[in-house]
Amino acid sequence: MDLRERDAELHVLSELVRSARQGDGGLAVIEGPPGIGKSSLLRALAAECDAAGAGSLVARATRLVGEVPFGLAR
Repeated sequence: MDLRERDAELHVLSELVRSARQGDGGLAVIEGPPGIGKSSLLRALAAECDAAGAGSLVARATRLVGEVPFGLAR
């Protein structure tokens, strides 16, 4: 995936995947205004996980799920 001007973010996410594969947990928070490329970064992360042999799960919330506590997590 070709993301422009996202080398620093991609490096952090790659390190997160590498650490997870070695048994160390971690967390990344991706935030920003609409259209800045958050979803593209998440797709790149999922591709990196798949390439490393670590699966990834994807979920999308709807308004209905947002009204239920922990609805998406369930």
